Amino acid sequence: MDIVEEEIREFLKRNGIECLAKSEELWEKAKERLGEKAVEGIGPEEFISKRYFLVNQNLKFYDIFECRYDRYELNVSLLKDLVGFMDSPECEFLVSVIDSGCGTGNHICFLAKKYGDRKHEFWGYDRENGMITIANEKKERMDLNNVKFYVSGHDEPMFYEKEFADLLYNMGALYLRREMKPEDIAERIRNIFLRVKPGGTGILGPIESPHFYKNISDILEDYGIGYEGARKVQEMNEPWYVRGGLYNHYFRIGEDGR
Repeated sequence: MDIVEEEIREFLKRNGIECLAKSEELWEKAKERLGEKAVEGIGPEEFISKRYFLVNQNLKFYDIFECRYDRYELNVSLLKDLVGFMDSPECEFLVSVIDSGCGTGNHICFLAKKYGDRKHEFWGYDRENGMITIANEKKERMDLNNVKFYVSGHDEPMFYEKEFADLLYNMGALYLRREMKPEDIAERIRNIFLRVKPGGTGILGPIESPHFYKNISDILEDYGIGYEGARKVQEMNEPWYVRGGLYNHYFRIGEDGR
């Protein structure tokens, strides 16, 4: 385990997110944190199967489900990839970073803390008011002055009312699907990257194919968006549709990319 990974795991632990392999452990964690009534009448296995329903009922379940082994390890891998990019020479003059679909702020708060001495600005957006409430609680608890949170989806007017960013990443909140038409995928990508400065970088992930965006690179070029390739962030064999791994995809926004 390298130093960055140790930092990430320690950060998650301090924010109540630890790696739990069994559904019984997650169920017990929910009882401990939210009280027995929160899972009354729901057994451990049903608890996992109802995770989306439960999060909709109480957003505090969100970070509990982030403890699930596969989600936890994926978050570690995603943050390691983001740190690797931000430590690269091409980010030497980077100033502002957007997390679009930030959830409860785990990724953006980690980056804001790690790079607190660089005078970067970090902005987190999520359409769920409750998610942003939890994110702001983390921000205050960690005494972070370089991160701001906003209630807005990437397809809502408020998202486009602020200044442009040098880097925008979206980890699983763009809801792209294989069955979508290529031109529809490209249009959605173009719209979210309207918040990125010319010459800036966009990152979309995690996607279960290294070729997902390569196949629409010609359409993206027409929008002034250059596809720069994929980086594997996690090796996976199950379920079948992610066999081979999950990838972050990198884009460069050209002068006419907005």
